[in-house]
Amino acid sequence: KAENNGKNICMVYAHNDDMVIGAIQAIKEAGLKPGKDILTGSIDGVPDIYKAMIDGEANASVELTPNMAG
Repeated sequence: KAENNGKNICMVYAHNDDMVIGAIQAIKEAGLKPGKDILTGSIDGVPDIYKAMIDGEANASVELTPNMAG
């Protein structure tokens, strides 16, 4: 559980989008606004993260496509 109800957290970074999607839900449950009160960043570029970005709840995701990188 975040101290002070997460008010001291400015950003959540995760190594995959699914973890950030879970963090977005937790941020909402704490009564805060994801993407505004607490920024988010992650890796993968899964379809659900793009919806969260459009909704203003996610701030950044790096698309990771290893098979295209060579």
